[in-house]
Amino acid sequence: MTAEVDLKDYHGRNSDVYDAITNKGTAMLIFHAVPDAIRKPAPPGEGYYFKNTGAGVYQLKDLLQPPVPGQPDETIDRRFDLNFILGLNFRAITTDDSLGVVDELNKRGWRNTSYIRDP
Repeated sequence: MTAEVDLKDYHGRNSDVYDAITNKGTAMLIFHAVPDAIRKPAPPGEGYYFKNTGAGVYQLKDLLQPPVPGQPDETIDRRFDLNFILGLNFRAITTDDSLGVVDELNKRGWRNTSYIRDP
């Protein structure tokens, strides 16, 4: 069983959910935000994403939630950064860059292909 956590920054909003899932031993899932387009030169995280309605584009910073009393403010969305995702030990990743993720896991020695079998 996995649980998706919409954690956008270290100790950010939903970090209480992340902590609870970690303490239960449940595998966590996160969305790895891979931009559809990049204006060059652009700093990391400044890519553009097509809206699923087809009505234009957005950036991750456009999805930051307004402040909520008792919750940490969302000031950045780090889901584009594999170092952020892998550093928090997410066990499942939804991504449009599966080869890039696999390459990074292989570089770290974290990908065990012994479980892959021919269909």
